[in-house]
Amino acid sequence: MSCLTYYKEGTAFCRECLHSTVDLDLKIADVIFELNVKGYLTSNCCAGHSKESVSYIKFKVDMQEVDVPESFFLDRHNSLEMISYHKAKGITKKKMEQTVSETEYVTYWLRSLEKLRSWANELPIR
Repeated sequence: MSCLTYYKEGTAFCRECLHSTVDLDLKIADVIFELNVKGYLTSNCCAGHSKESVSYIKFKVDMQEVDVPESFFLDRHNSLEMISYHKAKGITKKKMEQTVSETEYVTYWLRSLEKLRSWANELPIR
């Protein structure tokens, strides 16, 4: 991302910097903008879409010295990833699929995104 400008879906090039645009999940677009403006440059992200996927942000800069938000961990590839529901609750994935309602999962996911948002807002500028 070069200039951090929002465009309608389907726009291929930025009118400001002429670089190609990237798709962002609207649920975490504000977090991605906040991180990039503060110097925590990102390359990929996903807000997560179901019990099968989790939110993650891949960074272009080293994040090893940064404390991560609750409900997340930093993997060896410099990606901040949400701890999956079943791991956070200490149950198997199969048990989660059998016993956890969509509402319960979505509540966990939304709370995790709010923790991520607060974390990003509180980070100092690099």
